[in-house]
Amino acid sequence: MPELAAGALSWYRWDGNVIELRIRVIPRAHQAAFGSVRGDRRVIRVNSPPTQGKANARRRQFLAGAFGCRQRDVELVSGEYDRDKVARIYGVRTMPVALL
Repeated sequence: MPELAAGALSWYRWDGNVIELRIRVIPRAHQAAFGSVRGDRRVIRVNSPPTQGKANARRRQFLAGAFGCRQRDVELVSGEYDRDKVARIYGVRTMPVALL
């Protein structure tokens, strides 16, 4: 797998075939996209409201598409009801260009 952008080493961790991301989700964005790095987290903007799990569902869908895996391969480790989350992605096939 290619390396991610230099200077951004604190928001992700590789463990073999698995990547763990420390993210901050911003709901109700114009479109789903990766944002900048804030502290030790990568910002992910999703175009869903933070009600009834809609933002979490959109986050899962966005990450699965970005990393070329199935939605069931994107696991939420912590932060179900918080903007700051930890996500684990299994079977990464592609690296999003926005992160390189």
